[in-house]
Amino acid sequence: PGVQNAQLNHQPAAIVTSQGAAESASSEPKQTGHVVKSPMVGTFYRASQPGADPFVQIGSKVAEQDVLCLIEAMKLLN
Repeated sequence: PGVQNAQLNHQPAAIVTSQGAAESASSEPKQTGHVVKSPMVGTFYRASQPGADPFVQIGSKVAEQDVLCLIEAMKLLN
């Protein structure tokens, strides 16, 4: 069996933007506050155990030493 050469025609898809999408994005309220980045890679836990209340709610005011979450890295909770 021989190999047949076929010619492929590739046409990039057209980019379509919507005015409605841009307007709705600009009408959303801006988020305020600070982003807290973890000093390590691991699994993020909002609460100490399943079903427990989270340490803090989104939008809560926190102090410098407040516990925000638990990070599990290599079976150690930090």
